[in-house]
Amino acid sequence: MRLTINSRLIVSLSFLVSGYAFAASPLVYVANNGIDAPSCGARAKPCRSITQAMADAANGSIIVVGPGRYGDLNGDGKFDAPGEERPQSREYQPASGPPVDLNCVVCIFKPLQLVSSYGAEATIIDAGNAPYDAVQIVGKNVTFGDVGRGFTLMHSGTDGNGNGGDGLALLAGPARIKGNVATANHGCGFNLVPGGESFYGHPSNTLGGDVTASNDSSIANGCGFRLVSYSADVHLSDSTAVANTGIGMSVEGTGAHVVTTSKISGNGFGMTVNGGPFQITHNIVAANNTFALSFSDRLELDNVTTTLSLNDIVGNAVGLTLDQSTAFLKVSKNNIYGNGTDGSNCGITVYHTGADARNNYWGAATGPGPDPADQVGQEPLCNGTIPNNDAGLPLTVPFSRDPIQIN
Repeated sequence: MRLTINSRLIVSLSFLVSGYAFAASPLVYVANNGIDAPSCGARAKPCRSITQAMADAANGSIIVVGPGRYGDLNGDGKFDAPGEERPQSREYQPASGPPVDLNCVVCIFKPLQLVSSYGAEATIIDAGNAPYDAVQIVGKNVTFGDVGRGFTLMHSGTDGNGNGGDGLALLAGPARIKGNVATANHGCGFNLVPGGESFYGHPSNTLGGDVTASNDSSIANGCGFRLVSYSADVHLSDSTAVANTGIGMSVEGTGAHVVTTSKISGNGFGMTVNGGPFQITHNIVAANNTFALSFSDRLELDNVTTTLSLNDIVGNAVGLTLDQSTAFLKVSKNNIYGNGTDGSNCGITVYHTGADARNNYWGAATGPGPDPADQVGQEPLCNGTIPNNDAGLPLTVPFSRDPIQIN
């Protein structure tokens, strides 16, 4: 069935984020049979490139992208053919604050909404294995994709010095990222850093704002999702990180991050947490090649809003790794079993700290212990002891005798 753009769809594409409303917004069209020109963008006269459509669009417009390939059209990585996107690699000066580095095939500066008409499976933004991010967001109040109307971001390459491009690199909020797929990128699938990287524990630019990401998938990238903020909150839900060679998901900074109802599986590493407060709930973290979740040295862990609860942590090389945290980790009402596939049987391995791990299910009605249950202790063999650790073993009693329903 052919998708038609009508008044009902215009309403459905409108959204409200942090007080900024897109309502009855003008539509600008992009299609594989379009021709780039300053006057393109009408439905009967679409642009060929997303870059041209955004240049022509007024603030608040909806960019509707038809099926096909965008970015590098002929696979030569040069971006000099007609209709190809026009990558930028330069210093960009926002309206206020310090400049930020641009390095992107599709660079979003304006408050716009970008959606595809047929979804991520049919709409490819290809970085051509060149050393660019496929998409970079440096404008505030942007939405990118929607359920059934997202994009596939792929083939961001490396500059030869180990610096790889991301599928989507976000430096500004408020923003909403929804319904997209990132695959085969050298860097991360989704690198969500509103406000920029840490500058002595503070945001490095003035572009911060809350970010919500949902229904996105990061598959076979250098890393999956990276959630970093020192000035805002990043919420991720209903998303998937699978078969990424590095970390499936990384949570960093002092923002109140939320990760929920997501699947993190088959990655080199599961999830690393280096900040907080955080809420990690209702996720499946399974079959990762090293640890499921790793917690490092952060005072933010000692916060009443911190939650690690109602997750399935199953079949990883190691379950939870606690290393030099400044506070006991509170981990409750999770299913922790089938871990220790590296031979350790470690559901939780502890080095220089402890954990309150009561009311979890450990794989057997008898609680932590030998297979089929998981054990607590210290690698290489988790046997219920932690040599030379003043913190002692995690608290595990009382425990659940039955698997816990997480959904």
